[in-house]
Amino acid sequence: MHSQVITEDMIGKERRGSWSSYALGKGKDLVLRAFSVATHTTTGLAIDMAPESCGTNLSFIFPYDAPLDRDLEMQSVQIDARIDSGGIFYLLGMTKGTMGDEFGIIYLNATDRYSALIDAMRAGNTVRFKISRSSGEYISTEIFSLSGLTYSLNRIGAACGEISSAASRGAPDANLPRVPAKPERGLKSLLYRP
Repeated sequence: MHSQVITEDMIGKERRGSWSSYALGKGKDLVLRAFSVATHTTTGLAIDMAPESCGTNLSFIFPYDAPLDRDLEMQSVQIDARIDSGGIFYLLGMTKGTMGDEFGIIYLNATDRYSALIDAMRAGNTVRFKISRSSGEYISTEIFSLSGLTYSLNRIGAACGEISSAASRGAPDANLPRVPAKPERGLKSLLYRP
């Protein structure tokens, strides 16, 4: 659940179309992220990769009107996704909150349809997510442009692969995941590589 990293040190941010790609990290936690904001709300869509596996995690990040005044129990949400005018992906997610949180996060559960969704998003123009409580109560519809997504995913994927490869070889950078002490070296150079 690396999407919990929201405001940590940002390295190598680059924007392409509606998407940004960058690394977030603090200490031993490092996440490579492709990120976009919905076309009509302040909800963000984050696709994260962690160097351990370079697998993707998708989550929605949204600001609360005020910091939470109580803990929120783990809740299940239904997510219906449609890319352009294609078929609907029926997915599940989870969310919970801790008193004082300023942002809510909905984590998409990994299923056999997960990679098909990411592949369809790479090939599409727009994705719409209808989010409902497990009871069926409607929460929100979020719409994201997919312009720049493929570039952003390829960029963080290449950096993730290099970090993982260095770690498996026992290279000096094998201590990653961490943010390099000197941003002009290490991860920043991976993210700025053409």
